[in-house]
Amino acid sequence: MKAHLRKKLSKRLRKGILEVFIHEPSKSLNYKQVSARLGERDNDVRHLIHDLMDGLLESGELESSSPGRYKLSSSYAQLGRGYISVNRRGMVLFVPEGLTPEDGFEVDRRRSLNVLHGDEVRVKIKRKGKKRVALVIELIHREDRHYVGVLEVTDSYAFLIPDNRSLHVDVYIDPARTRGAKDGEKVLVRITDWPDSAQSPFGEVLEILGRPGNPDTEMVGILHEFGLPPDFPPAVLQAAGAIPLIIPDEEVRKRKDIRSICTFTIDPEDAKDFDDAISFERIGEGLLRVGVHIADVTHYVRKGDVIDKEAVKRATSVYLADRVVPMLPEVLSNVVCSLRPNEDKLCFSVLFDMDKEGRVKKHEICRTIIHSDRRFTYEEAQTRIETGEGDLSQEIRELNDIASILRTERMSSGSFDFSSEELRFRYDDDGRPIETVLKIMKDANQLIEEYMLLANRYLARYIKEHKPLPPFIYRNHDSPDPEKLQNLRYFLKSLGIRFDPRNHNVRKEIQQLLDSTQSHPQAPLIQTMVIRSMAKADYGVDNIGHYGLSFEDYTHFTSPIRRYPDVLVHRLVAAYMDGQKAYSEQEMQRLARHCSLQERQAVDAERASIRFMQALYLQRYIGKAFMGKVSGVTNFGVFVRLDENHCEGLVLLRSMDDDHYVFKSEQQMVVGQRHGFTYRIGDEVEVRILDADPLSRQVDLVML
Repeated sequence: MKAHLRKKLSKRLRKGILEVFIHEPSKSLNYKQVSARLGERDNDVRHLIHDLMDGLLESGELESSSPGRYKLSSSYAQLGRGYISVNRRGMVLFVPEGLTPEDGFEVDRRRSLNVLHGDEVRVKIKRKGKKRVALVIELIHREDRHYVGVLEVTDSYAFLIPDNRSLHVDVYIDPARTRGAKDGEKVLVRITDWPDSAQSPFGEVLEILGRPGNPDTEMVGILHEFGLPPDFPPAVLQAAGAIPLIIPDEEVRKRKDIRSICTFTIDPEDAKDFDDAISFERIGEGLLRVGVHIADVTHYVRKGDVIDKEAVKRATSVYLADRVVPMLPEVLSNVVCSLRPNEDKLCFSVLFDMDKEGRVKKHEICRTIIHSDRRFTYEEAQTRIETGEGDLSQEIRELNDIASILRTERMSSGSFDFSSEELRFRYDDDGRPIETVLKIMKDANQLIEEYMLLANRYLARYIKEHKPLPPFIYRNHDSPDPEKLQNLRYFLKSLGIRFDPRNHNVRKEIQQLLDSTQSHPQAPLIQTMVIRSMAKADYGVDNIGHYGLSFEDYTHFTSPIRRYPDVLVHRLVAAYMDGQKAYSEQEMQRLARHCSLQERQAVDAERASIRFMQALYLQRYIGKAFMGKVSGVTNFGVFVRLDENHCEGLVLLRSMDDDHYVFKSEQQMVVGQRHGFTYRIGDEVEVRILDADPLSRQVDLVML
């Protein structure tokens, strides 16, 4: 057998031999049995298998159970299956199914297949000194990988320098496959191959995005970076454009007609996709009928059609710093389904008969046709709440009074109130940020929030009470991890605050902590650490309740224009009401997991876009000093949020030359080793902007 053929065959056989033993970890096998399992009958190949097994014995991957017989070494765990995660430092980790990257094993890249972030793989785990490492033995599945970055072009080769740090290598591109992209341009690249012998994957340019640093180029690049399509395929746009705007009379007759009832929407000033409306009706004996009306997207988007398939793929609208990338084509999200004023619209509604104390006496879930009388911005509604002046001010104030009662009751039942502020920008004609704006939740926002929470809760309760039922999708929020609560306890102890997570009522313990520390100097830090101890909310077919809201039953029903889980809930409830079944259990599990992952990708993309705009905005202030507050501490630096413009930057520990600072994770602070000076979240500091780089989305600060 020729040397190069023997080498190539040896690599394949070695992997196959290990797979045989990993699949049968308790069995002792000789080389003939292994050859038979691999389907190899050629004597030369069988002898090669024998030699390779001896080599694996010497390397410690196999051990001898008796002369001529081998078994998997006890230093190996059984076959592991999971996915690859690459962290910001470029470390490649194997994450077992059902776990998070924090629980992952470092991948031994010298003896593994070439893997990419997100690849589904099978591994073996081996002890390496005091730690365990993963060796990838099989690539089970790899999605079609697209990456954004800057192209470096020479006469003989081209390389993509990726923006996404999860791609830990550059991508080699044949000059013939660059689509004419020039050196220094930002491009979208598809990985076409990664041979085992190559240090870098091979790729081809799919699209030239533009010059780096241009806001439009960078926003489109961020969408591609997180796997979020910026544009709709022509077939989807064509199908959406063909949907008639006129509602047929036969459809109107099928629905509850409430077009004569006072109805309005309350949304942000720049909103165009109005997917919820509120109706208000006095029905006597001190009772009100409050309607929560949600755009009936499923009437227009049918399961499995071309629009639905695209909506599944996207799973959510994406809210970047300067634009919204909708889940549905704009003709649907902004026109056909949007509950615009003075237009008849089809809805799925929950009607609540309640008294002025917010007690629900009766409710009804039904398909409706509505007619919104008025479109309010949050600012307009807030003015009516505060002054009592303006059209529909009495109705809005009564609704707000009830919403306030509902909110108070929710908090007293254990719901947590984590107040948050959102940074937004105003732009010039070129899309460059010229002013920062802090979006703060006021009564008008909370009014809408409370009625949406009420509708979501009653939908989930309806399904729970009407068993047997088709598989359903819930918005779940698990209870905190006991280990994270212990970490919270150690941190609070360093502040002199008592917290006992062993208390049988942990929720009450957390509530008392938040209430008692509202005026504490480190209140922002305490709230941040409590949030970090919480699990992340996601979608699932098993109802485990929503810990943060203190709801036993909760789902997402109220935003089908921008969230696919809400579309699913509409379909599932409609199917149940019609005595049908819309989805199998397996379908629903797959969709719940996909929607959860897409939601996280969309959140990460939004954060990346804000970091870009912050850096672009702060370029004009390089060298200027600002007061700010510490917003985060890590083992590499101190994050500071500037008081004047609410932007955030990083002070690297190595730049703090007045002392040698180290990060104390339990106390969540950095401490100077010589002088003992500390930095914690909430501390007031003065900093100077050293640099602001939009391409790396980083703002560098120095302490003054």
